[in-house]
Amino acid sequence: MPFVEVAVNSPAPFARAFSYAVAAGLSLVPGDAVLAPFGPRSLPGIVLESAASPAFDGELRTIEDRLGAAPLLDKHHVALARWIAGYYLSPIAAAVGLMLPRGAREPADFIPPEGPLIASLRMEVSLEDALRRLAATPPALAGRGLRALVALLDAGGTLPVRELRSLHGLTPAAERLLVAEGILAPCGIPGSAAPCPPDETHSAAPAPQLTADQQRAVDAISAAMRRRYAGHDAPGSFLLHGVTGSGKTEVYLAALDAARRLGRQGIVLVPEIALTAQTVDRFSARFPGRVAVVHGQVPRARHRAQLFGAREGAYDVVVGARSAIFTPLKHIGLIVVDEEHEPSYKQSEPTPRYNARDVAAELARLSGAVLVLGSATPDVGSYRKAQGSGHVLTLPTRVSGGPDGLPGERPMPAVTVIDMARELREGHQGVLGRALERAVEAALSAGDQALLFLNRRGTASLLLCRDCGYAPRCPRCSVAYALHVAEGKLICHLCHHSRRIVDRCPKCRSSRIRPVGIGTQRLEELVSQRFPGARVMRWDGD
Repeated sequence: MPFVEVAVNSPAPFARAFSYAVAAGLSLVPGDAVLAPFGPRSLPGIVLESAASPAFDGELRTIEDRLGAAPLLDKHHVALARWIAGYYLSPIAAAVGLMLPRGAREPADFIPPEGPLIASLRMEVSLEDALRRLAATPPALAGRGLRALVALLDAGGTLPVRELRSLHGLTPAAERLLVAEGILAPCGIPGSAAPCPPDETHSAAPAPQLTADQQRAVDAISAAMRRRYAGHDAPGSFLLHGVTGSGKTEVYLAALDAARRLGRQGIVLVPEIALTAQTVDRFSARFPGRVAVVHGQVPRARHRAQLFGAREGAYDVVVGARSAIFTPLKHIGLIVVDEEHEPSYKQSEPTPRYNARDVAAELARLSGAVLVLGSATPDVGSYRKAQGSGHVLTLPTRVSGGPDGLPGERPMPAVTVIDMARELREGHQGVLGRALERAVEAALSAGDQALLFLNRRGTASLLLCRDCGYAPRCPRCSVAYALHVAEGKLICHLCHHSRRIVDRCPKCRSSRIRPVGIGTQRLEELVSQRFPGARVMRWDGD
């Protein structure tokens, strides 16, 4: 009798997998979703391995059912989940859960949708036009159909029909009406008898001519992908060290195009959800209809549809924040971690806690993909490691399109470092250095604008008693309150707890309690005083 080890999707975070016997006539492989007896009920789980003998020496329960006709995860994702569980000391089920649809609990959540998808045509039908057409339909269809359409278009244009019907109330009659109106188009999943028709109105944007440095980088990455795809030894990772504005994104796009020609897929990680939209726009222009978006703010229904769509090959490129690295692509050829030095790639809560950059490196190793880490200011460890292997690709100059459309080089901006301690010794007590004051004056005289950056909010960093050294502190966080004169409060920048501004030291009752440091509110006041003819706007989190 065969046996399997299963990561059971239990509400309790068990650190280990559980051993089960397999019913006669049922063949299971790693990655299969199954229904596992667990206590008084049956819970879904993922098979991690099959063996001739169980890891548990005792009476075993038997798995009778598989969920879905094919494995839900490929072998490299099963191996990645086990690596995460071991490396980050997390429960194995939690590690597996990273690669499943968000909130997957019920057996139906583990079964890929079957049958046709419905996609927005996005031809000449705007959201407003679609809603206007639908609002004019019979009342029996308009209410439910309206909600379904809004959910569909807001989710990015693709959802399984079954989910539209069950979750959003789209009836078959409303579905036929939407298709007849040209708002929605029925199409099949990849490999089905009715594939989605190509969108003739959205052709791929032409690729610009690359600079010599960009082309060298693309050639090196493409050559490594071809050799690894053929099973030969080749570099598995590159550090793309390019100055700001050097065209790293164009290198990513060209490398992804090379991966597509090899029949492979790619994942592109960006450090913040806020950057995802602009990145998606650029990648979608190059690969229309073939880009999925995955991050923590994607609606659950769309997240589920995109994960299963990516698994079935409906997308060539996945773009997103750190969680996008777990998208279950079958044929990964390229993984890009843009701005790889950013700390936002580290997840601290909830479990599993992981660094997406390191997970990307392990996934590339397991799947045979090529990893590209991109940054203008790379992490010291990444840079040292890439130097040791000789796999550093450099883009030393900024690029821009000239009047003829060809790329040209742009010089880096001049940077001047001002020693403010020296200026203070020389008698200059202003917050702005003398060189900065002259530069702002020159910009204003020329009718230009100036941007002054300061990474401190409020009026001052803290209040400090000049007699006893006391500084009011947040009782929750034990950090000094920041002074916010505009709000009339002392505010903790960690938990936002506040209290009124004090004019005497609460400890020694001295009146010599003074602000220390400077924030954006105070800088706004000083700039307005120094340049009275300028229109000054403060733009910060307050």
